[in-house]
Amino acid sequence: MEILETYQVAGWLDFLVSLFAAVPAGFMLGLFLGLLSFGTFKLLSLIRSLI
Repeated sequence: MEILETYQVAGWLDFLVSLFAAVPAGFMLGLFLGLLSFGTFKLLSLIRSLI
């Protein structure tokens, strides 16, 4: 994976780690589950409208 090290933006990984450390894990889990349920219900309504 030498090519990834060559073209890596300096400090990018540290920025991502600090960003995810700043947001609590429970909030991220709730956000993910909310988006998943929203997408599921939208997909079901799309299927229902096609039938």
